[in-house]
Amino acid sequence: MHIRLRDYAFDDAYIHFRVARNFVENGLPYYNPNEILKVSTNSAWMLLLTIIYSALNLFQLQENLPLVVSLVNSICTFSCVLIFSRLVENIVKNKFTFAEKTAFSTSILCLLLPSSICLMETPFSLLVFGLGLLLLFNQKNIGALLIGVSIYLRLELLIPVSFVFVLLLIKKQLSWRHIFWALIGVLPFILFDFFYFGTVIPQSIIAKPVVYDLKRSQTLLFILFASIPPVNFFESTIINAIVFISLIVLIFSVIFQLKKRDLDWPLFFFGWSISTIIFYLVTKAYIFPWYHALYTIPLVLSGYILVKKTQVVVIRIHLVVVSLVLGLGLISTSVASLGKVQHYSNFIDGSRVKTYLNLGGVLYSNYPDSNLLTSEIGGLGYSFPGKIIDAAGLATDQAIDFHPMLVPQERSSEGIGAIPPAFVRQMMPDIIVSYDYFIEALRKDEVLEEYSEFHIPAFLPEDKKYSSDNLIWGSNYLCVFVRNDLPIPQGLREINQ
Repeated sequence: MHIRLRDYAFDDAYIHFRVARNFVENGLPYYNPNEILKVSTNSAWMLLLTIIYSALNLFQLQENLPLVVSLVNSICTFSCVLIFSRLVENIVKNKFTFAEKTAFSTSILCLLLPSSICLMETPFSLLVFGLGLLLLFNQKNIGALLIGVSIYLRLELLIPVSFVFVLLLIKKQLSWRHIFWALIGVLPFILFDFFYFGTVIPQSIIAKPVVYDLKRSQTLLFILFASIPPVNFFESTIINAIVFISLIVLIFSVIFQLKKRDLDWPLFFFGWSISTIIFYLVTKAYIFPWYHALYTIPLVLSGYILVKKTQVVVIRIHLVVVSLVLGLGLISTSVASLGKVQHYSNFIDGSRVKTYLNLGGVLYSNYPDSNLLTSEIGGLGYSFPGKIIDAAGLATDQAIDFHPMLVPQERSSEGIGAIPPAFVRQMMPDIIVSYDYFIEALRKDEVLEEYSEFHIPAFLPEDKKYSSDNLIWGSNYLCVFVRNDLPIPQGLREINQ
């Protein structure tokens, strides 16, 4: 599944890939060479990608970076199942039955698959944290080092890392060695960030709350209705939401009714899950699919520990339902990997990234010394190694001054990272690439009179045949604007429809 579906990756995966490539080729971990900005959110993941890219580069195999990352993620996902299974068994001091292990493995696997197949860092981050937790449970101080490292794989893991030390303190098991090893794990990355960026704060933490400007109710809807991966055979949103909300309510009610001292671990995992959700709500975060496992997996772990410790039948039944619902998603992903890619939950978004990758290569071959403005900088930025101007502010901090854009005057929703016309007028880029979805306001601005417009099919031919309506972001084409003083190459005319 990982190998066959790796082409349908998340756009953000290629942001990390570009930074890692630049670090190898230019010696600087920046999205745009010589522009000091911490674009890659997770420095430890970026450094791992740098090592992989360096190794591939030695053998002129750097184009295989997505393939290798897909293999790494498949190993991490499988390992997470083993590690978390062992962790739960150690906590409850009892082995899973075959049926329990099947349900548990299905749940963990399916919750990780979206981020894993789509080449994101979530499986590796949870693997490092889970392994660290297991080692700490078995009195191995080096486990503290791993949980320290995990913070720089996903910043949200700072929440459970803090909970670990609180739990150890309550149990009177905390020693200075734990703190020392945790600092050893995190300190090198802090020094790395200050040396190269002068800060430990990723630009995304600054930009996203401003650009998206969501209401907390919108973040809550993301969490309630999208936390469990969809089943592409039928509309599963309502079913998934009911299953997710019911699990939270059941675990909450059982933990706070029993009030036994040996419920510290289920409370730890439940607290991790709920605190992460609260963090997203407080910060009004846009919840991307690779965030989901960071709070759904600890919720499931809490449920299984409760079942083994208390034998509460209603939670046992509900966990079986969870595994069945997730199993349907696994079936649709399996079918997609066998050639029916339209059944893959990320087919539409992945097809968009593939189009970006193809178009970026065409544009760079014809405009190698030009700059390009867009608001989705992953796939396009990876295949267009030149200067990228990010209108959403993740890789170009000047753009933040032009956000948030008004709703509905300039964009139809707060969740759209639209392109501000005033920013375009200030930058006057050589090329602009966007869907109509992001340029509602720009369409009305006179600055586009300075550009020639071309329409590129939204889907590549290999994906178009699997699409029911041929629409991405409501359009069947991708817009390319080339400044009037630049020549129009034949290659761009040929793909223009």
